[in-house]
Amino acid sequence: MTERMRRMTDEALGDALVHLGGELAWPATPDLAVAVGDTLREQQVTPSLVAPRLSMPSRRRTLLVIAAALLALAGAALAARFVIELGAIAIEVLPGRPEDLPTNVATRDDLGREVSLAEAERIVGFPAAVPAALGRPGRTWVDEASVSFEPGDLAARIVTAWAPRSGLPTIPGTTTGAVLMQFEGDWKVASKQLSSETNHFGAAIVEGRDAFWTTGEHELVLVSGADDVRLLVTGNVLIWQDAGFTFRLESSLPKRDAITIAESVQPAIDLG
Repeated sequence: MTERMRRMTDEALGDALVHLGGELAWPATPDLAVAVGDTLREQQVTPSLVAPRLSMPSRRRTLLVIAAALLALAGAALAARFVIELGAIAIEVLPGRPEDLPTNVATRDDLGREVSLAEAERIVGFPAAVPAALGRPGRTWVDEASVSFEPGDLAARIVTAWAPRSGLPTIPGTTTGAVLMQFEGDWKVASKQLSSETNHFGAAIVEGRDAFWTTGEHELVLVSGADDVRLLVTGNVLIWQDAGFTFRLESSLPKRDAITIAESVQPAIDLG
């Protein structure tokens, strides 16, 4: 440092640096939205429907990934592809409009083996989630997805459905008022594909837990055994996690009503 620099006051030094900054050839400011998108794409490479468990606690990972993805989507003018991992479900958001949506909505043959509620619980070994706001379901299915190449390494799923009634309108294109899917563990055994121009989506909160909400037709892929079942979703969907389970509620209800149903799930399976 020169003698002259040592004698400069802080204010004078600041003025000199500002003047010098104007004369320097600074590199172009990077596109931060693109940078965020690139980072997300590197870290959230499209997951297969069978993937290892999350490497950090689900709640923290969900919050960070959803917030970062939505921020990047807004900053990049919805021009990039993003993947959000929420427990057993991978949510992929593609730019533009959908090009190849399935034409078939879920039928009784797509959801697994139809059994009684008690039989479903006996098969999977855990209690079925039943929202008190909906009452006892009219139909129940159980299914298992292969999560590795080892025989018998399976992730179970219970699906329950309710018929339409007053206050529970029909899901378009179906004969059902509400469908609740309950996935065991964090293995990726389902995926959703959304389009930035035709789907509305964002974060939600269920009993203080981070959740995901989306409306508009989109694709759902379920793993049944070792096969994939590709389905058209026509309802509004709320996805959340609790106590090692991932829940997916589809209905024609608005977000507030869907959250009310989610928060009425019984039995209380929250492990803290």
